[in-house]
Amino acid sequence: MKTGLEELNLFRHVVLCDQDLQQQLRETPDKESFLDLMITLGHARGYQFSIADVEAALLAAHRTWLERWIG
Repeated sequence: MKTGLEELNLFRHVVLCDQDLQQQLRETPDKESFLDLMITLGHARGYQFSIADVEAALLAAHRTWLERWIG
């Protein structure tokens, strides 16, 4: 059984290969809308992850970006 973060990573790969999904997510006006849409789109495709999983992934990506640029 996969964890929510593992499921989210699988879904992220789906999004990276699908221009329509990318566009839908880009068009979200705020973080809450983005989180809700991620859950909706992921669950509709059979992936099980939570808002907390998405927030953790966003935080980790932001931290990685900062470490890369700040040094």
